[in-house]
Amino acid sequence: MEALPPWLAPLATAPTAWEPGPGRPRVALNVALDGCIVPTLSGGARVDYAHVVVLDGLVDEPTRAALLAGLTAPGWAGPAPPAARWERATADAAGGARGWGLRGDALSAFAAGELAGAAKLEVQSRLAKLYPELIIAHMPSHAIQAGAAAGGRGGRRGSPQAEQQQQEQEQQQQQEQQQEQQAGQAQEQEQEQEQEQEQEQEQEQAQQQQEQEQAREQAQEQEQGPGQGDGGGAPAAGDCTPFLANAAVPGDAFAWHVDADPAALPAPSPWADAFGAYPNREPGRPRFVSLLLYLNAAWPLGHDAETLFLDGGTDTGVFVRPAPGRAVLLDQDVCHRLSPPSAAAAAPRYSLVWKLVLLPRAGGARCCIARPEWGRPTFFGSAAHGIRLADCQAREVVDDIFAHALKKQTGVSLKYMLDFGSSPIERQLVLSSQFLHKELPVRLAHRVAELENLPYGLSSKGSILKVRDWYVESFKELRGFPLIRDASDEIKFTELLRHIYRRHANVVPVMAKGVAELKRELNERAMLTEMPEIHQFLDGFYLSRIGIRILIGQHIALHEPPKQSHIGLICTKCSPWQVAQDAINDARSICLREYGASPDVSIYGDPGFAFPYVPSHLHHMVFELVKNSLRAVQDRFEDGDDEPPPIRLVVAEGGEDVTIKVSDEGGGIPRSGLARIWTYLYSTAKQRVAVEELQDDTDGPAVLAGYGYGLPVSRLYARYFGGDLQIISMEGYGTDAYLHLNRLGNVQEPLP
Repeated sequence: MEALPPWLAPLATAPTAWEPGPGRPRVALNVALDGCIVPTLSGGARVDYAHVVVLDGLVDEPTRAALLAGLTAPGWAGPAPPAARWERATADAAGGARGWGLRGDALSAFAAGELAGAAKLEVQSRLAKLYPELIIAHMPSHAIQAGAAAGGRGGRRGSPQAEQQQQEQEQQQQQEQQQEQQAGQAQEQEQEQEQEQEQEQEQEQAQQQQEQEQAREQAQEQEQGPGQGDGGGAPAAGDCTPFLANAAVPGDAFAWHVDADPAALPAPSPWADAFGAYPNREPGRPRFVSLLLYLNAAWPLGHDAETLFLDGGTDTGVFVRPAPGRAVLLDQDVCHRLSPPSAAAAAPRYSLVWKLVLLPRAGGARCCIARPEWGRPTFFGSAAHGIRLADCQAREVVDDIFAHALKKQTGVSLKYMLDFGSSPIERQLVLSSQFLHKELPVRLAHRVAELENLPYGLSSKGSILKVRDWYVESFKELRGFPLIRDASDEIKFTELLRHIYRRHANVVPVMAKGVAELKRELNERAMLTEMPEIHQFLDGFYLSRIGIRILIGQHIALHEPPKQSHIGLICTKCSPWQVAQDAINDARSICLREYGASPDVSIYGDPGFAFPYVPSHLHHMVFELVKNSLRAVQDRFEDGDDEPPPIRLVVAEGGEDVTIKVSDEGGGIPRSGLARIWTYLYSTAKQRVAVEELQDDTDGPAVLAGYGYGLPVSRLYARYFGGDLQIISMEGYGTDAYLHLNRLGNVQEPLP
């Protein structure tokens, strides 16, 4: 570690007989929370967790008693703290309710060692022995706040006195100029001006005295610390005092707050000049940590006053009960709050807080408050989502994935793929592979990050983990492939793409299996099963999958023997009439297999009309619509004597869109159910595929018939190239489906 700045001195310590060892201190809680992805100073990203550690036995009974007696008075047992050292003048945030805090002069005396000095040194000495690999210092409030008055980023405006002096100077200059211009005026005017100046000066002096009084009050508040709750204070630049002491009593009100965040400090300042702005826990940089000590000799269960710690990613949390001498180490950017004592509490709940800065003695190392010998932390809330990947992958791989997940995806259009692949010469294939080598890891990383953070515990389902592992494996293979420089590299890369393409062939049914398992569990527990967050995720996930497969498939297809009127996967003369006819035949064959009969389908349109499109996408969408209509009509007329009315399919050519309309008389969909047809795992089919029957090694629309994936996935196929799918239904009669296809091909992918 480089030499410390002169304003950042290690904690004062003294010889102590206390030594850490097995069970000393006893770890009551070791939890990681607030899991998220944060940028690194090197331009990458890392998975970040905050920590809260609860230690019993770090502070012994004599030390606890000495601290409490020094901050109150020996034997003090009143319902409120002694007014000689305490006052109701502190709050968790600006404008918040005031509570009992140690006076500024008493805090200064404690910091100087005049109050409970030996006990304070004992705590600091034990802390230094507990973390011998770290340099532990007080938060240098003077170095952090020094830039606040300079008007820099995150700081405060200049002092009222400085602004007043500048105004006086400007006024004086103006007055001198006026005097030069009015030298020939009468004496009466000069006297009037002098009287006006005297009045202005009197007003300025009165205003200056008022502003000085306000400044003294602000300085006093900063000295004693704004935090009423444990660690006290909102995340403002001024909340960096080295010590805080609080006495919570029944009826107090407290607010959620963080102690400080090195990413949001004022600049310029000596601190910012030395370390800059960075996320807390950045390797090689000072870590902001608070040490909270509970000082009461006893605190019964019914007296409440627990300290609450919030996991912002899940809006859940953990709480810690006060106990004599209990120590809590927490990252200062953890959001927390004190709950007020109950009416049964006859005395205040006293606590003392050290605001600390931890630095590694070895340059570039990480500061960790959860020691390895204490075992692995309990990963809670949003932190529990990310740790699963870290369980099975190296830290470098996890950080690389989340670094790519922060990068922007690059969209392409159908027209671009047509123009680029029209003449697949060697140079263009190399350029295509170079683009995919850079773009695919970004897209895969986005999906891995989403799969790690799904609600309702979906991320832990075996099927979802299987899909995640496919994406991680493909990401690692792409990142491990060397730079592509020539045709030889491009051929090898194309083989890798073929392997990845096959690996991801069954993503849809496997994902469907995982979601179905979750839905079944929620139904069994009588929970809501609409799950809008899940449907939003699946929309983005499947849309991304379509894009990934079209990019890989297009590149691979350019290596295949040329097909007439094709550029890779894209048919330049795709006939919607012919594709629709093929889809009708496939759908009717399934209907015959299931029902033993099938309604007729009439197709209308110009068989000779063609436009550039991906035939496999169009087949998938038309097949789904016709299949739904066949099923609806067959179900409605299956037991009747009348012949089922035919389904009508119309292909219409427009200037911007090609529209395919599928109309049936299958009875329609109730208006209450129309919104649900776009949600996954909803179907109007009488027979549904059971979760156990859905195989991981099968793909295609037939497998998902009656399973609720057909319409939402078909709409994603339409939207991928700028189209859309709409359903209009008349309950009691039938349904019209409108499939809009963008024929211009100039719309970029709607990347999630």
